[in-house]
Amino acid sequence: MTQGVLTAYLIHRQALSESRFYVTLITAERGLCRLWARRPPKKQPLPQLFQPLCVQLRDLPHGSYWQGAESLAMADLPGNQGPALYCGLYMNELIMQLLPEGEGRVLFEQYRHTLQILAASSDPGRVGEAAEWALRHWEWSLLQQLGLGHGCDATAAGVPFNPGANYRWSVTQGWREITAASPKVQAAQLPGVFPGDFLRRLPPILAGQAAAGPGDLPLAKQLMRVWLNPLLTKPLKSRELFRPPTRHSFAEDSVSC
Repeated sequence: MTQGVLTAYLIHRQALSESRFYVTLITAERGLCRLWARRPPKKQPLPQLFQPLCVQLRDLPHGSYWQGAESLAMADLPGNQGPALYCGLYMNELIMQLLPEGEGRVLFEQYRHTLQILAASSDPGRVGEAAEWALRHWEWSLLQQLGLGHGCDATAAGVPFNPGANYRWSVTQGWREITAASPKVQAAQLPGVFPGDFLRRLPPILAGQAAAGPGDLPLAKQLMRVWLNPLLTKPLKSRELFRPPTRHSFAEDSVSC
């Protein structure tokens, strides 16, 4: 038996009974970590999402157990921030579906940083461009962690991208150059097709080594979906939160993940 302390965020809590839970954490020390837990005494609140925690745990041969937790600060992302909150839930769903247990230590600080950028969104009705780019950076880093970050410099045949050409990603064939079937339709306007110039500039943009240009953010969001969607085992519920029962407005569509 060993005991330890983790710096963590709660990602998911599953109730097994009135007194027992199974919790999923993203931690600085172990990456994704799952623990068995018991409900704390009534005077102690349950840990909340997006709140930095110091978690005490006990490792046994048949599993790891939550022994208690202390809050290290106020929640990085308060629960009443609308789209910013939905983006945080989106990150949690990606972690739950894609990140293997024991991996993701390098993602912990970026998770914290992204939450703080989301919380700083000045308009409660939408997230700003800085927060949108932080989400794209998060998705890119997650793909890199999974060993699935696809190069943005050459086709599957090793031919360097032509800045003036357009390319489409295929799970089975990689990047392929695309030519529009009709001269009246530009290939870059087709779904899932990306300009070579954008693909070459994206890694430096995400690394903070280059400035994004006009129109880069929608393309980056579309590209991350092209890469992430085939990996998902089920639809993301957080995406549904951006879809009100009435007709979408432009602002609502612009903040979807």
